[in-house]
Order: sequence, then structure tokens, then C-alpha cells
Amino acid sequence: MGDPKAAVLIVDDEEKLCRFLRKEFERDGYAAHVAHEHDGALAVLARERVDVVLLDIALPGPSGVDILSELKAARPRLPVVMLTGNASVETAVKTMKLGAFDYLAKPYGLPELKALVDRAYAESCRQAAAEKRRKDTARRLEEAVRAAVSGDDAPSPSRSLAELEKAHILKVLAEQGGNRTQAARVLGVDVKTLYNKLKDYQAGP
Repeated sequence: MGDPKAAVLIVDDEEKLCRFLRKEFERDGYAAHVAHEHDGALAVLARERVDVVLLDIALPGPSGVDILSELKAARPRLPVVMLTGNASVETAVKTMKLGAFDYLAKPYGLPELKALVDRAYAESCRQAAAEKRRKDTARRLEEAVRAAVSGDDAPSPSRSLAELEKAHILKVLAEQGGNRTQAARVLGVDVKTLYNKLKDYQAGP
């Protein structure tokens, strides 16, 4: 089996185009949803899984740019691809600054559009996996610190868990003769995480 396909939300006031795109995406194994304006788009997002949004700029009521701003405030990591029939450098720059994943001018080819959706979804999955690894690493490190300290060394109003974590990491590093690879293995984290922690300690508060 190939990689799972994205669930796509198409937001465009051209109903014929939406029907066509939905049919083409579904035929290739994507889940596809359609909305024609602001409220419809938010309703779909509230009830359906959506991995990538294809958002037309020229919509009745709030524009695609307005919707983009609202979406990024609510779901910062949701990739949004802006679509427009009136491409301009100013609009492209504005949408990218607001957090759009990319910008595609009409008319566009289906292979180009699907490739862009796949790229947006892959990047979103990569970021989600990286965030999960970061949280897992932080959890393991916190557990290691809590297991290593007790009594007078336990967290207290005068000594935070962050301070204990720093002391524990530096202690393990010293015990391993400054070898970061060995220290990372003992701490149960990857070397990059340990390197970033040490870099933060050097920078100070």
C-alpha cells in the first residue's frame, strides 16, 4: 500500500469547479470536502478531518485572505494553499506572511495541484512527528530527572524542575567525561536535543 492520502478542503465559490476537483481528488484516493464561503468552510473544519485547505482568495463575504488569517490563528499548523485567478506579487507576499503554505495561480493543472497538496501534507506530517518526538523527549528527560532526585534535591519553591534538570544533565555529562553521545544515551535523549540543552545553558537566562 502507498502512503495515506490527505483529506482536502476545497473552498471556492465556483461550484462547478468544486464538484470537478472533489471528483478528481476522490478518484485518486483523497478525502475531499467542499465549501463556498467563510461559514461553510468553518463548518466543515469543525466536523471533518482536514489535512490541507485549498482556499480561493476571491470569495463572497470575508475574503480568502481573511479566512486564512482566521484559520492560522486557530490552527497554526494546518497547511493552506491559496488559489487565485488574479495573481499579484503583493497578494502572494501578504498570504505567505500570514502563513500560507503556498500560492497557486489559476489556471493550474491537476497534477500540479495534487503534487502541491501532497507536499503540504508531507510537511505537515513531518512537523507533527517532530513535535511528538520533542514532547516524548521532554517527558523522558523529566522522568529521568524525577527518578534521579529525591529528598533535599526534589523540586521546591527555591529550586525548580528546570534547575534540577540542568544539574542532572551536567552531572551525567561530567560522569561520561564530556562525551555527549554517551551522555545522551544515558539520559535517553538524542544527541541533538542534548546539544540544544547545553547551548541554552551557555546562553544563560
